[in-house]
Formats: sequence, structure tokens, C-alpha cells
Amino acid sequence: MMMEIYFDEEKCKEYNYDINERYQIIDNFFEDNHVKKIDKGVYLGTKEDFVTFSKANITLPRTKWFRQIIDKMYWRVEGLSPLYREDCMQSYYNSMRKCGLLNEDTM
Repeated sequence: MMMEIYFDEEKCKEYNYDINERYQIIDNFFEDNHVKKIDKGVYLGTKEDFVTFSKANITLPRTKWFRQIIDKMYWRVEGLSPLYREDCMQSYYNSMRKCGLLNEDTM
């Protein structure tokens, strides 16, 4: 199981966020839940970490600062190949749209 989170440097500047501080927030979340960081914004876990990855997948896109600066967010439940990765932000926006909840506050 793997999650990749990449922030957009230009958006960080636009919204006055320090990109390294934002990555540190994400690092702390995964570290507190005993998930290994293998590269900047890339976290590797096992099937036992499913709840942690699910929490990240559900809570991060609901956070305004996160939505403002996210470039890409992928989750791979099975396999480490890019063929197995799910675009978390696309799933978030699709879900919000289906529920009629997609508006300026959720974008």
C-alpha cells in the first residue's frame, strides 16, 4: 500500500504556504501512525495500515489549505506499479459532485 502526495510550488507561493511546512504536517500524520516515508510526499505501508491511508484519503481533501495547494494525490492499495494507483482528488471531486456538494468551499 502506498500514497503519493505532491504539492504545487506555485500554488503554495500564491496562498503563502511554506511547502516544506505543509509536507511536514503530512509526514507527522503518517509518522504518528507508524507508516514509513520513502521519499518526499511518498508513504509506504502494509495492509495493516489501511485505516491510516483511508483517513488520509478522506480527511486531507476536506481540508481547505490542502485543496488549495495539492497537485497530485495517489493511493495504491494493491501493487506498487503506477497502473494500480487511484487519483484520490479525482475521486473526491466525483463523490462531491454526485452528492451535489461540489461548490466553492469544496473546490
